Amino acid sequence: FDDYIRKYSDLESRNKWSAMGGFLEGLGVFVKEGLVPIRLVALFITHLTRTYWEKFGPIIEEYRIRENVPRGGSEAEYLYRTLMKYVEEHPELKT
Repeated sequence: FDDYIRKYSDLESRNKWSAMGGFLEGLGVFVKEGLVPIRLVALFITHLTRTYWEKFGPIIEEYRIRENVPRGGSEAEYLYRTLMKYVEEHPELKT
């Protein structure tokens, strides 16, 4: 977490990753509520979702603790976990 803060303390980097996180967070809500099928996400942005969560998931988990934001990033995490399960069940979609 501290290393991330040092590396990405500039506003441009934070804005870029915050925008991506916000997008995945919103998409996670849509998937959870049944508005977007997980198959569409799998066909469209499996690699992006996996890369984002595997890079930033540990940072987000630490952020939840340090900042007392227990649901921070929870919908992006839901999207990642649901997507990985779906891709595991449909290996033809692995990227």
